[in-house]
Amino acid sequence: MFVQKKRGPSEDDEQDDANELAWLRARSRPFSKPYGLGANGLAGLFLGTVGGAHAVLLVQSLAAPQRNVALVRWCLYAGAMCGFHASEFLGAAAWRWRDVSFDSWLLNHSVAYGLAFFAAVLEFALECRLPLKQSAATLRLGVVLVAGGPGGGPA
Repeated sequence: MFVQKKRGPSEDDEQDDANELAWLRARSRPFSKPYGLGANGLAGLFLGTVGGAHAVLLVQSLAAPQRNVALVRWCLYAGAMCGFHASEFLGAAAWRWRDVSFDSWLLNHSVAYGLAFFAAVLEFALECRLPLKQSAATLRLGVVLVAGGPGGGPA
């Protein structure tokens, strides 16, 4: 027979209670608090819309008689970014479900992350003019590297 031992309150229990209380308070103001369901819903809607629109563009571009490699590359990039942010939220929801908030989406990561994102978009736009970036071999190599993830590099 299983007997549960009584244990005193710990710091983890107090933190869990504080998170639950913050979550319950946020339900009354869903868009003004990070634990609000409205903010989380809008973040998911935004990522789903961006990811879905780029998936449709990707399928149309691949089905077109004359393929636009730059558009294919951009759609794959946008899909990878949406997948990254969604997987961060899902990871937080699976392992730290009491701490899930709008911050779990990593959409408001940091100013440096935002600047790096916009620098990457600008770099992409400039590199589309180079003939090397238009080759299908470069596209395939990039897809393999993104799909492989960071596991192949040194620790």
